[in-house]
Amino acid sequence: MLPSTFLPSKKTRDFCISDTEIALTNARTLVAEAGRVIAPDTLVVLDNANPDSVIEATTGMPIIATDLIMGVTTTYSTNSATADGLVGVAKVVPGMTFRIKSNQALVNQAGVNAIIGSRFFIASSTDADGFIHQVLDVAGGVEITSNLKVVDGDFLTNTVLVEIS
Repeated sequence: MLPSTFLPSKKTRDFCISDTEIALTNARTLVAEAGRVIAPDTLVVLDNANPDSVIEATTGMPIIATDLIMGVTTTYSTNSATADGLVGVAKVVPGMTFRIKSNQALVNQAGVNAIIGSRFFIASSTDADGFIHQVLDVAGGVEITSNLKVVDGDFLTNTVLVEIS
């Protein structure tokens, strides 16, 4: 049975790690900067302003050589609005893939095939519970400076499989 940290959170699972065994063996605890609580299944990057902590990847991220991807959260963070806290993070390892929703309808397999190999940024918004909601910004167009590369997809669920490279 999976630990409770890998069960679906209140928000829609944004970055779902495809191989839970890889995630479990690569989990670690990092500092979450004071501010909004980070939910499980959120892509986090090193905070450039405070390199001892992580923040959620938001719209226009991640950029190669600018945003260091630290991994995907496995727990809720313990930070508050005024104090840093901790968050469980599964670090990215070679070959790890993630499933994420597209913000553009993938109407058929040809639509999926057309974006395989392309790179896109994250588009984010805040949901009703105050958590960041992340989707792949396919509608925003190809971004050659993004770390997220599409390797497969499913037009029936409007999700894509991405690897971080």
